[in-house]
Amino acid sequence: MPSPNRIFISYAKEDHKVAKQLYDDLKNADMLPWMDTEDLQPGQTSEIETDKAIKSSDYFLILLSANSVTTAGLVHAETKKALKRFQEFTPGETFIIPVRLDDCEPAYEELQALCKADIFPSYEQGLNKILSAILSEKKEKPEAHLPEHAASPERKSVESQKHKWVQWVFSGIGVFIIGLIINWLYPSPPPQNPPKNGGVSIGGNVKSGGDVNITGQGNITVTKHYGVSEESYQKYVKELGVTEAALSNFFKILEQEKVPIQDLDKTLREIAGRYKELREKLEKFQSDDPAIKELKRKAKEALDAGNFDQAEKFLQEAKIRDIDAAKQLKESANKRMLSAAETMAEIGALKNAQLKYKEAAAYYKEAAETVPEGSELILANYLNCRGYSSIESGDYAGAKVSIEHSLEIREKVLGTEHPDIAQSLNNLAGLYHDQGKYAQAEPLYKRSLVINEKILGAEHPDVAASLNNLGGLYRTQGKYEDAERFFKRSLAIREKLFGAEHPDVANSLNNLGSLYHDQEKYAQAEPLLKRSLAINKKLLGAEHPYVANSLNSLAELYRTQSKYERAEPLLKRSLAINEKILGVEHSNVAVNLNNLSLLYLSQGKYEQAEPLLKRSLAIREKILGAEHPDVANSLSNIAALYYKQGNYAKSMLLCERAYKIYLKTFGEQHPLTKEVKKNMELLNAARK
Repeated sequence: MPSPNRIFISYAKEDHKVAKQLYDDLKNADMLPWMDTEDLQPGQTSEIETDKAIKSSDYFLILLSANSVTTAGLVHAETKKALKRFQEFTPGETFIIPVRLDDCEPAYEELQALCKADIFPSYEQGLNKILSAILSEKKEKPEAHLPEHAASPERKSVESQKHKWVQWVFSGIGVFIIGLIINWLYPSPPPQNPPKNGGVSIGGNVKSGGDVNITGQGNITVTKHYGVSEESYQKYVKELGVTEAALSNFFKILEQEKVPIQDLDKTLREIAGRYKELREKLEKFQSDDPAIKELKRKAKEALDAGNFDQAEKFLQEAKIRDIDAAKQLKESANKRMLSAAETMAEIGALKNAQLKYKEAAAYYKEAAETVPEGSELILANYLNCRGYSSIESGDYAGAKVSIEHSLEIREKVLGTEHPDIAQSLNNLAGLYHDQGKYAQAEPLYKRSLVINEKILGAEHPDVAASLNNLGGLYRTQGKYEDAERFFKRSLAIREKLFGAEHPDVANSLNNLGSLYHDQEKYAQAEPLLKRSLAINKKLLGAEHPYVANSLNSLAELYRTQSKYERAEPLLKRSLAINEKILGVEHSNVAVNLNNLSLLYLSQGKYEQAEPLLKRSLAIREKILGAEHPDVANSLSNIAALYYKQGNYAKSMLLCERAYKIYLKTFGEQHPLTKEVKKNMELLNAARK
């Protein structure tokens, strides 16, 4: 009995769960997998035993994932050793089998050239490919000493295990042909009636036996079967229209299946009929693949020579070639579909850059629908992008469906603890945050933070981003102490990772300064906002959207303190930068116009405020749609202007529109909904 295949499993620690599952399945398939956590014994040295296992293995399975290809670690060290040993193998011999856990590419060029087994999205299909690659290899296994731990378990028959996973796929003529051959070899028991059709009959006391010998240049000597005379034998050849060699094999089948003598004639004619039907089909067969045509020609020749085993061999080869060709066509089609989906996603990104979020969401939706089966992580990414665009366009219902679907796919493929899971959780939390559903947002933000800290470490940029988002949530809720704590942690990580001057550091300074602004701690807020502005100007230049944002935040601080003469030039500079860089119909421009109008409104300069407010409203309606919360914000501000001017009727109409938008988007309990409702009550009181 051949010795079991020795298989080394190399994996990143984050992928231990999948590696262990693969280890167990290979072991159940009567193989000898090796995995450090399962096979290292107390007192052994990990590096020494790993070297032994790699050197003694028949196959080296490397589990490729975002975890293993992007970080340095044991996987890379083990791969280098395996590649060195791979050089000892003859060309075309299989040793290293790359196994992908997600949509990633190996870092080593030598691995990129090897065919890979994907165990996503279907683990079972991937396992079948691995087993097929191993069992199809006919290796001469040198005697090698396994590590001391590798004791042989009780073994089942390898062949019996093959039947658990090997699945042959038949299609078209191949199904029919193979079926006929099986029928010849194992015909159904014929009815126990004497033959009624005419022709040569067989009867009497005869002895079974006989054979066919092919010698020299195709000279055939036929030995009698069932005691059939030479004359009767030749009559059968002529009447049935088959070759002597084929007829001899028909008799052998009858003998092997122990067909009763009284049924020989009828059964013989049934076999001959099937034989001729198959031969006719082979003659008529057409294919655009020359290799398939040649295999079918050889199968026909083998049939004519009565060599059914050889005929089956050629037909099996033709079947395998057809299946492989079909798989290649499918793979090619899938690649084109993925390319088309990627192009649509790129258009979506282009629309996002133009702030055409509704159009961007439509393109990402189309991209997601184009992704072929088997590329679930790519699908999840496009769904996630669609969710973001939907949030920005104000389509919160559509955003929720997309983000939740993305999260569901990622959890199924990647497990519950992966950076991509943290990203989906963060986005879903951001959606709830925007909707004012703070109780639903908080646990998702926290779970995202825990995953990032566990997988990436406590001082990672994604951890800083999670802390920043939690700080923003607490700031919105007025939980200023919690917000300050998270903003400061985020700032500390970013300063440590990037230094004192980095755009992310500027972002954290701006957020912390705005928090102090909310708390009326103006003396603490101003230096932080000024430092944020200085960093952005130094790194990005005087005319950059981030600089415009810093100018806007500092101006709002001055406006709140009634330092209008200091606020106005900053707001105007911010507006000018955004109009120049982003265009006159950008959401940031709408924000600048809105804030500049509020500055004039605070000073009673209604004639200067009104056109700015109306222009801000027009931009938002055009870009975001008539039912976006930012549109409601503009409507509320114009309503405030009319209220100050004593035009209560116009003010009420705008308040009612804003209230409906907030109510539909956020619900009755959201602070903005409550604020507009309160304004409507004040208007009603003023009109009486």
